[in-house]
Amino acid sequence: MKKLLFMACAAAALAACSDDDAPAPFVVCPTGTRISFEASEMTDLYGEPAVCGKVDVYASGNLAYSKNKVFWAKPYAVETDDYDQLFWQGPYFYAADGAAMFGGYYDDGTMWDMQDGVKVTDTWGGFVLSQECTQTVETGDWTLQFDAFAEQGANGTATFAVGYDSNTAGAGWMPEKEYNAPQIDFTMPVKPYRVFLANSAWVYGYFSGEAGDSFAVEITGWLGGQEGRRVTCKLIDGAQKTADWVMVDLSPLGEVDRLTFKTLASDTMAPCYFCLDDLCFD
Repeated sequence: MKKLLFMACAAAALAACSDDDAPAPFVVCPTGTRISFEASEMTDLYGEPAVCGKVDVYASGNLAYSKNKVFWAKPYAVETDDYDQLFWQGPYFYAADGAAMFGGYYDDGTMWDMQDGVKVTDTWGGFVLSQECTQTVETGDWTLQFDAFAEQGANGTATFAVGYDSNTAGAGWMPEKEYNAPQIDFTMPVKPYRVFLANSAWVYGYFSGEAGDSFAVEITGWLGGQEGRRVTCKLIDGAQKTADWVMVDLSPLGEVDRLTFKTLASDTMAPCYFCLDDLCFD
């Protein structure tokens, strides 16, 4: 794990989210574990380094666009589901020597091709890793689904996680799937201290800053299968749009062995993405 070094002035400049929306103190990992998602910390399903690289995104069998610095579950989708789609469902990258597991869902979307069922439409949910950042968005579109609205990762890191709450995005017309929303599992109970969140560039560009615009991430702690307390961080609030990383105090959650993430938006058509970095727990 990388040593935690933060300038006091930088910490003071960061907004914070907590369970009651009051400013939270900057929480440093006193003796705990810090996950900054850098390649030296992360391993994949087979114990190999989880490294960002080029991904090609397909829609209706055609290459829609490519990104050069993303790590996702598609390479691990080697089995087929009930619709004969290649798919993956479950944890597929790990940190803290395997103690923290980051899950995701992927399928190749061929069930949507009503003609011959072979045209790939890449479909995913949960977490991916990314190093894609931009702060020049005017209006958002799906080519920005892996981009953070930030200069880089939180506190000087290069890599961060992108969460896509695909269960919320598909509410009302698709059944919920496990790991189709962002989820972190721990091999034993931990006490989370804090994490940093940022807007997805797509979300940032989607909202125009009108009165009533709202986008938030709700984080729920679980222990032994029982739902616990929640912390909510608002990233869009009318004309106020978070334009960098914001710290979220997780200490109110207490001891957990799972964290789940849900997006809450004023617009039901809003993209359900956010970015996460620099998770600290003991």
